[in-house]
Amino acid sequence: MSRGVKDGSAAAAAGVVLAGGRSRRMGTDKVSLRLGGEAALLWVVRALGGCGPVVVVAAAGQDLPPSSGHVVRDELADAGPLAALALGLRTAASLGAESAVVCAVDTPLLHPAVAQALLRCLGPHDAAVPEVGGRVQPLLAAYRTDVAPVAERLLATGQRRLQAVLTELDVRGVSAGELSTDPGVAAGDPALRSFASANTPAEWATLTQLFDARPAHAGSQGFLDSTK
Repeated sequence: MSRGVKDGSAAAAAGVVLAGGRSRRMGTDKVSLRLGGEAALLWVVRALGGCGPVVVVAAAGQDLPPSSGHVVRDELADAGPLAALALGLRTAASLGAESAVVCAVDTPLLHPAVAQALLRCLGPHDAAVPEVGGRVQPLLAAYRTDVAPVAERLLATGQRRLQAVLTELDVRGVSAGELSTDPGVAAGDPALRSFASANTPAEWATLTQLFDARPAHAGSQGFLDSTK
């Protein structure tokens, strides 16, 4: 449900990286997994940099590789991605952002054009959430930063599921077809490999193969560089 009238005009934005997951199935912290000689976190922070300031939500005591992100610590143990979303959006708002592209740290193939397209899709809505590969993708989506209090209210009731916040919002669904026809996405990531993620070593190996198979004239994120 929308909580106010929004005109959909361009406004200050940010990026939010959810980096504090336990990575149980991976067996090691995902932030430091390497792709092309760099930590996964660095690829994601770089991809979101065109949105505005980038907030990195990490667990208390979690070691992070150096990056340009604004690091905040989620002190709520085992509260899941909903708590990280709330903290990330509230921090982004404190940095002057009215909207933010939120993604998990295990999506290092994220292309900047996809992030920008999601912001454009947001318009007057509370969230723009893609459906890619037959799955709704709330962990790579655009949100209004004033969604933070909604997430916090749910947390106070004991809710931990990220999908729960979507039922409280005015959500604009974004199909894979719509995303792939965005001019920037069509030029830079037509196959929407930005949504490839990894929870296990085998999935990371597949993601690495996708990176290694990028075209010879790929840009910094491993996809076609529309500026060339």
